[in-house]
Amino acid sequence: MKTSLKFLLILGGISISASLTAQSLSSFHSAPSMENFSSKAVDKSFLDPQDAFFLDLSGKVCFIDFESLKQNVKSIQLVSANGETLLNDRVDHLPVNSIYELNLQSLPSGRYQIILEGYVGEVIKSFSF
Repeated sequence: MKTSLKFLLILGGISISASLTAQSLSSFHSAPSMENFSSKAVDKSFLDPQDAFFLDLSGKVCFIDFESLKQNVKSIQLVSANGETLLNDRVDHLPVNSIYELNLQSLPSGRYQIILEGYVGEVIKSFSF
């Protein structure tokens, strides 16, 4: 009986230790945030656009989740601060549950806008890095 109680106590201690280690590691290595992204929904038929944009761990790839939006996206544009269109991609042929990958690695530091154009409105996401 004492042996099984000892075994359970040791197992419990290892379990608690592993949990605390995982928590400390998750606070040590955190993913890039979208805090430098700001958004402006021109049409209220879109859901909160903040829920549709995600960055990878490097902070250089933006994922846009079409399923998080209430309406279909017709096109995606990437525009520089001086108004130059760097990307204009028609995406209305993609399934509504697609996740669009926008590679930002080749962009120099500066301010940019991602414009999601729908059929009755658009979402403009401004960001800088």
